[in-house]
Amino acid sequence: MQNPQQLCYVEHPVGIDSQAQDVISALKLTDQACSIVAVLGISGSGKTTIVKAVYNKIAADFDVSSFIENIHCLYMGQNWEVKLQRDAIYCLTAGKNKFKGSGGVAKLIKLLSGQKVFLILDDVYEFKQLQALSIHLASIHDGSRIIVTTRNKLSLSNLPHTPYNIRLLDTIESKYDVFVNYAPEEIGNGFASHLKGALGREGFTICDHTKLPNGQDKSSELLKAIEDSEIYLVVFSPNYASSKECLSKFVLIMDSYPKFKKRKVFPVFFDVEPSHVRNQQGSFFEAFQGHEKNVDAERVQIWRQALKEAGDKSDLNLKDW
Repeated sequence: MQNPQQLCYVEHPVGIDSQAQDVISALKLTDQACSIVAVLGISGSGKTTIVKAVYNKIAADFDVSSFIENIHCLYMGQNWEVKLQRDAIYCLTAGKNKFKGSGGVAKLIKLLSGQKVFLILDDVYEFKQLQALSIHLASIHDGSRIIVTTRNKLSLSNLPHTPYNIRLLDTIESKYDVFVNYAPEEIGNGFASHLKGALGREGFTICDHTKLPNGQDKSSELLKAIEDSEIYLVVFSPNYASSKECLSKFVLIMDSYPKFKKRKVFPVFFDVEPSHVRNQQGSFFEAFQGHEKNVDAERVQIWRQALKEAGDKSDLNLKDW
């Protein structure tokens, strides 16, 4: 048996242990046959947090254990199947096999059928993603277990599995009262500065997104700051959508806040109409014309959907502030 590295997840979650145990029960670890459990829930509802807890509890009981995270967002565009197969092979061989080129499916079948495997596939959205990994019971070693987290139950198609619908998580406490997201170059020294000052004078602890690091290697730190905040203030201004950084952090907010029952997102519309945000019109239309030329189409669509949700809220419009 292996000694797998423990996975990190948000601190102080309420309900995580009981739901992790529920998932473990659904896996039926005493059965010799291999099985698949689908952990179902809306985006940001805590699926990943729960299965990380499951991984930490039982991963050592298998010949090899692997956690492949954020499949829907990380594996898209040209040659996504090869990239996914490469990373899966790398994980299933503990980094000993750096797969390159063709033959990924045959290699995966050999790995999955030749050892007792515990595999977590996080944020699967389409059945073709499972097909790329040759996930079907006939090719999996006895005693193996696979967990698929998904918001789309159709992603498993006719693949035999046990569904588990998660309950929303909550937390005991938050580090910050308010997480503020805005375009710093446009309103950082004006409205946003006054807003943060007013909140501070009222006793609110503030997390300013511009003070957090950028880059994929720092994403866990950003996500933790978001999960450690109680309220999210997103200030939409005319040039907000021009910033890929703002949009990416905003998507993280919209994905994360539903997992905590008491968390709220309050969009503030500063010198911009809610309909322009919702439908990407005006300056938002111009910004997205540029994004469509140099950003992956699926990521652009994710940004559009998040903005539509925010525009539908229409909480605070400050046209004449």
